[in-house]
Amino acid sequence: MTNREETLYCPRDPEVQTILRCGRCGALICPSCLVQSPVGSRCPSCASIGRTPMQDSSRAQVVKAILTGLVMAALTGPALVGVLLLVGGDGRVSAIISLIGFVAIGYVNGEAVRLVVGYKLHKRFQYIAGLSVFGAYIAATFVLLSSPNLRNDVFSNIVALAGMAVGIWIAMGRVRP
Repeated sequence: MTNREETLYCPRDPEVQTILRCGRCGALICPSCLVQSPVGSRCPSCASIGRTPMQDSSRAQVVKAILTGLVMAALTGPALVGVLLLVGGDGRVSAIISLIGFVAIGYVNGEAVRLVVGYKLHKRFQYIAGLSVFGAYIAATFVLLSSPNLRNDVFSNIVALAGMAVGIWIAMGRVRP
């Protein structure tokens, strides 16, 4: 116990007398260095806020996210080409279907990445989800090159490219920190 006559000084500001203490660790703090938190006054060390568990990611989760992104790209891109083959139609119909398809791919790929990492929100996962949509575009283009029915450059159409951009934005939004 401290004696009432003893003069106490803040360890961070040695010239400032204080009787305030951190509510967590009990260290002396002065009014200029205290941090007010929802549960009382804290010293700067105890008040430092770290990353939330939702934003932490392990290497295993990153690897799972990358693998999921690759698998989703390999599945969703050719699936969109399959839908285009089933529907057929002229260039406008194909462009609109590819626009809607890439928006759907963005949502599905973003959700798949988010699900496999346990709903964690991290920039890494955001980029992986966006790249999986671009990977679906690349996979669909390769399938289109081998398909004589759809060789009319559906995916070089500006509407399809806009759909891919919106799909990337949606996928990245699903895991936005």
